[in-house]
Amino acid sequence: MFDDFFIRALFAGIGIALITGPFGCFIIWRRFSFFAGTLAHSALLGVTMAVFFDINIAFAVFLISAALAIILLKLQKKTKLPNDALLGLLAHASLAVGFVILGFLTGMITEILGVQRGWIFGDYKYGNALGYKILGVPMLIGVNWALLTIITAAIAQQFYENLFMRIVIGVCLMIFLDLLIEPIAPVLDFWAFEGGNAPLQNYIDWTAVAIFLQSILDELEIIPLIANVLL
Repeated sequence: MFDDFFIRALFAGIGIALITGPFGCFIIWRRFSFFAGTLAHSALLGVTMAVFFDINIAFAVFLISAALAIILLKLQKKTKLPNDALLGLLAHASLAVGFVILGFLTGMITEILGVQRGWIFGDYKYGNALGYKILGVPMLIGVNWALLTIITAAIAQQFYENLFMRIVIGVCLMIFLDLLIEPIAPVLDFWAFEGGNAPLQNYIDWTAVAIFLQSILDELEIIPLIANVLL
């Protein structure tokens, strides 16, 4: 009367219900209900680490997930916080670290393309004041891109709830800072453009990269997550 496929699906559904029901109650009882969310948030960190070290993405995500599980076990022994609170802290921390690495890589790659090829920002070279360089670009510049994005986004979110306005304000603050630094950068041996002055291309490309980073940051909602952890 019934197709074999329907019978198999029915028994599979009953089996899954019998297993997941008690298991779900156990997860909630042990206060691990946020565990899946923590693993999902840590995926960004795994992906960025995979890009940074040029390894398999699935393997990198597995390593980060395993590391988070070990950290969770250590925190359970050393703190009295409930498991769901610890999972929330780990989720938000891994997401924030993932964005910092993503911002660092974005900044470094665009700057390297600018210094080596002149494709982005124009023709310019970095001095020695900013420390160790990778392909002509100081590592501090990559850190600057990540932290500047987070700081300007945090300021923008204090004034506007609208997503579009937050991105606009964040980008404008980043461009404003660049406008302030450009005149004194050659004097401080930070960087110098061919011809002395930063071209219009520099500010256009700065705007494009800033929009990219601000959009990702707002999409991930990292600033509110960090605020929730701190408060």
